[in-house]
Amino acid sequence: MFNFFNEISFLIPNFMDLQRKSFINFFKTSLVNEFQKRNPIISKKKKIKILFYPKLYLLIFPQSDSEQAINESRTYSSKLYIPVQK
Repeated sequence: MFNFFNEISFLIPNFMDLQRKSFINFFKTSLVNEFQKRNPIISKKKKIKILFYPKLYLLIFPQSDSEQAINESRTYSSKLYIPVQK
C-alpha cells in the first residue's frame, strides 16, 4: 500500500536539522571570527574604545526545554556572554 506521508517526508528535507547544524557550525567557527573582524570598536570621536575577547565567550543554555517554553509561551533562548574591556 502506498503511504503518502512517507513519500512526502522522503522528498522534503529536514529544515530544522539543517538549521541546527548551521547554528552549531556558527558557534564553533564563525562567532569568534565575526567579533575579531570588528575588534576593537572605536567611537567616531575616538573617545571610547571597546575591546572584545571573543575566544572567552560563554554560552548559557536555556533553563527549560523547548516543549516547556512553548507550553508557557516563553522564548526558548540561550544567553551569550563575551568579555569586553573599555
